[in-house]
Amino acid sequence: MSAIDEAMTSGSVVRTGRWLCLGGATLGGIGLLGWVSGTMALTTLGQGQPLMMPNTALALLLIGSAGAARHRDDVGATQRTLSVLAALVVLGIGIGTLAEYWFGVDLRIDHLLVRNQTIGIARPSPLTALALSCLATALLLFDVRATARVRPSEWFVLCAALMAFVGITGFMLGVAPLYRLTRVPIIGLSLPAAISLLLTSTGLLLERPTAGIMRLVTSPSPGSIQLRRLVLPAVGVPVLLGLVVTRFSAAER
Repeated sequence: MSAIDEAMTSGSVVRTGRWLCLGGATLGGIGLLGWVSGTMALTTLGQGQPLMMPNTALALLLIGSAGAARHRDDVGATQRTLSVLAALVVLGIGIGTLAEYWFGVDLRIDHLLVRNQTIGIARPSPLTALALSCLATALLLFDVRATARVRPSEWFVLCAALMAFVGITGFMLGVAPLYRLTRVPIIGLSLPAAISLLLTSTGLLLERPTAGIMRLVTSPSPGSIQLRRLVLPAVGVPVLLGLVVTRFSAAER
């Protein structure tokens, strides 16, 4: 592959990453619109499923937009500053929510967007708060050690992606304990939030295709080509098998 072809391929990967981040932000914006307009159907994908909480929707909108703004490493100072501010807000929401659960206190951050709510009813789930904190931290460290073999931000993005994937898998397999807790006043990780987290996480990884771990994934070397061919089957086949087994088990009851 020539240098020109490699640059064009890298550019298309970066654009894909940006669009994925915008997709994650869009889902957050739709959820936020649902709370503002009182249309709860916009905050979930199914009746009886957990809702996307207002702080979650705001954080997803901010972190997705901030990620899209950092699609290039040479963005202007204004875009960089705005993305950092957005990441700090999201980090505050995530850490504050985790502190509320850990210490059993009400910091009133759950009532910033929605008033007259019962304490905790509009609070993001711990899994959501932790994933948002990871993404916000990743964005703050996005270009730290940019030429290193493993970038610090990638570890946080991968953690957030794993949590989102676990949540989506829980919905697919009908394993409620993976995304819903009953001992604390929360509804749980919503499916739109999990999808948004996964989109933004994937987008952030793709926006730096020639750095860190992603360099191994996007490289034209035979090993990288084999990795790209195997990663989707390695992830998807076990989930599909679990889905089939779950459906057969449910049908036999």
